[in-house]
Amino acid sequence: MFEGWDEFTHWGFSAKEMFHLNSFTKANSPLMFKSYPPGTALFQYWITKSIGWSEGNTYWAQSLLVLAGAVAILEGLIWRQWFRIVLTLNVVFLAVFIFGYSLQSLYVDHVLGFLCGASVISCIRSNTSAPITIVRLLPTLFILPIIKAVGLMLGIFISIIFVFDQIFKERNTFSGSQPLKQKLIFGFLVILILATPIISARIWGWHVKKSGFSQVFETSFSISQIKKSFYFNRSNRSR
Repeated sequence: MFEGWDEFTHWGFSAKEMFHLNSFTKANSPLMFKSYPPGTALFQYWITKSIGWSEGNTYWAQSLLVLAGAVAILEGLIWRQWFRIVLTLNVVFLAVFIFGYSLQSLYVDHVLGFLCGASVISCIRSNTSAPITIVRLLPTLFILPIIKAVGLMLGIFISIIFVFDQIFKERNTFSGSQPLKQKLIFGFLVILILATPIISARIWGWHVKKSGFSQVFETSFSISQIKKSFYFNRSNRSR
């Protein structure tokens, strides 16, 4: 039932291997890209362990992830606004097909896009306090880097959006009249939300290193690397 080449050789294969081994990929696995994060395969593993293995069930599990992102986009809408709900869901699912995917696909790019977009929309449209908003965002921020390596950057992007959104909504927090305790709490929340995707990526990176897998796609970066790239470009322009 797996249709795409990447589904047959990696995304579907990794889920099937995990189901039968009850573990992550081993060093002796025929899987070519062992260092790829297994987020979607892990979710499919949990679902198929409950309902039984079949290739169709892996597609069904994958569609649940997409639907989870679609539901989060409905943040702020109530059931009486049924027309807006139906319209929003139609636009969301139309976007899946416009970008060349479908609900019957084990590729992960559209899953990343849905979860990232849902997190940003949920953050901006949220009427709850910062701690409650963070409680909703943290699972997604932790999951993104283990779906695909680029999820680390998306997680940091969402975190930055959250910080600026909270600064805009809670401008009084930064006024001199507010107690120091409130400012410290906000600072802790900022550190927590920024650290979550980094910690997630580090955990998987540690597992890859411990297992002896070759790193296919490296997303590590530092301030010194960013500064070095700017200096390099400037030196080239001066020549």
